[in-house]
Amino acid sequence: MRILQTLNNNVAIGSDDRDRTCVVFGRGIGFPRAPYDLSDESVIVRRFYEFDESLVPMVANLSEDVLTAASEIVQEAHSQLNFTLNPNLAFTLSDHLSYALSRIRNGISLEIPLESEVNYVYPRELAVGRFGLQVVKRHCGVELPATEATAIALHLVNAEGSSGGSGNIDLVVKSTEIIDRIIAIVESCLEKTIDRDSYSYMRFVMHLRFLIARLMGEKSDPTAGSRVSVLLPHVRAEFPQAVACAEYISKYLREAYGWNCSDDELLYLILHSNQFITGQ
Repeated sequence: MRILQTLNNNVAIGSDDRDRTCVVFGRGIGFPRAPYDLSDESVIVRRFYEFDESLVPMVANLSEDVLTAASEIVQEAHSQLNFTLNPNLAFTLSDHLSYALSRIRNGISLEIPLESEVNYVYPRELAVGRFGLQVVKRHCGVELPATEATAIALHLVNAEGSSGGSGNIDLVVKSTEIIDRIIAIVESCLEKTIDRDSYSYMRFVMHLRFLIARLMGEKSDPTAGSRVSVLLPHVRAEFPQAVACAEYISKYLREAYGWNCSDDELLYLILHSNQFITGQ
């Protein structure tokens, strides 16, 4: 490992034996003057590839305790969540935690929106957020308020939906409110409680997130309405309960936000709803 630039005592930018640039965490890794060759790579505890280089100045100004805490939270997220996470998550989460700690030390309280909705829609991410509060207390010596678990969870959701860049936390917040309502519609229509640990639920929530992004204009699909809508009449005949549920969702999106679902989008809502009926 060639250390190219030191960011602080324990964080540096390096280049591995395949010439891939990465941010590396390791005790004392930033002490020697860069550039230098790191002979003992066992000191490296974490590596982050494909990071946004524009974040490097921010990382250099963050405390080592906060970076370590954020890195441990990200490691737990990788272990508990079935999603590919944005490679910049450790750094953007560190930045958030740094401001949260600063607010606590200055006696400033901040309302975190959507706590009940996040608990309802993203229980696994919120569990990691609660774990994160313990990690921050252990590394930073400060007990963050319980509501900060929600903020951490929202950062995780944001990182799940963006493989590069910093994502759009505003979209995550708005989507969470909408998904909360849609899940309630599905449970009401099907007269059953959805298992939030099931793969069907996680897949449905991810589909809703991308659907909402498209409807909000974040993403566009030029082939929408042309691929599988020919199947819609057959699906309507075969799955009437799921059709009624999907049409209720479509009506809610139209009346609340002025969004019109295409035939393709309606079809996918039907298929996802039917999975909860069949238990698949």
